[in-house]
Amino acid sequence: MTIYADSLGFLFSQAELINKTGLQIDPKIRLDLCHITAAPPFKTSVAEIEEECRFIHKVLEDQGVVVVRNRKDLARDNLKVVLGLQHPPLDATVTDLQRLRSLGVLFCTLAYEGENPFGGGFATPDISLSVGGKKFLRNLAEAYMILDLSHAGHQTARDTLAEILNYCIPIGVVATHTGAYSVFNHLRNLPDDILQGIKYFQGFVGVTTCTFLNHASDNSLQPFCAHIRHVVGVIGSQFVTIGSDGVYKTLKVNEDQERFELMKNLIDPRGNFHARYPDQPFSLNMAYRMKRIHIELQEQWTKRIVERLLGENFFNYVAAHI
Repeated sequence: MTIYADSLGFLFSQAELINKTGLQIDPKIRLDLCHITAAPPFKTSVAEIEEECRFIHKVLEDQGVVVVRNRKDLARDNLKVVLGLQHPPLDATVTDLQRLRSLGVLFCTLAYEGENPFGGGFATPDISLSVGGKKFLRNLAEAYMILDLSHAGHQTARDTLAEILNYCIPIGVVATHTGAYSVFNHLRNLPDDILQGIKYFQGFVGVTTCTFLNHASDNSLQPFCAHIRHVVGVIGSQFVTIGSDGVYKTLKVNEDQERFELMKNLIDPRGNFHARYPDQPFSLNMAYRMKRIHIELQEQWTKRIVERLLGENFFNYVAAHI
């Protein structure tokens, strides 16, 4: 049976998460494993992030969702999640990171949008990895966390890959949700040399279904397919996942627009994301969105490659690093 695993998705709309209301998983969901954000990216302190983690733990566990902490958890039949941070905890010590790791936080970024004490986010592509960033990288490794380059600025990402290589830092490196800069030159997307660097370290690249990251105007699934084709061509199907950045719910149009406007105002006040509505193809507005992607991909790829993309690659990576 095909595994459906999303390397970055949402079980609730972002509006529900921020308002902490309506946090009910859609009963029609068809998903085996999902990497979800443990805290909003504007929560940047350890105390704030830990509070959010404990809150989302309770919400998920009350609905029978397994927060994966070990391989035994991965073997359970329930919907399973791993947690991640799209903005790093700026005040974290190694002990803090280890505590977050014990709460199920597996993935962590260096930066989100702009420059921070560790380096550059995507909107500052020429900022280098800082001395503080090099230390944080080693702290992540000591805490057995995986580095996520999805939101990193291009120079910070290149510096990070070089730092890991030159100093043999024992850390996994991935991009859970991004696109190919060669296909569409949005700064949130990664150039081919960075994609190849992630492959070198046996990581994966999750391709997003987010419309404004995939194309300047086309809101269909076709741009996503173009990014998939390119990334598979650059690094091979064994290293590619789907990191949709989408919500596994059927949202009414007014609810969806409310979610979008809330997120745009909170997370993109400077307009660096160039976000537009719809931010996800309307054809994916459903709890079983991965099934819809399955139908699209099976028309273009062999069964074996489709199985890798839809979940096998991500599931196996988590199993090897949990």
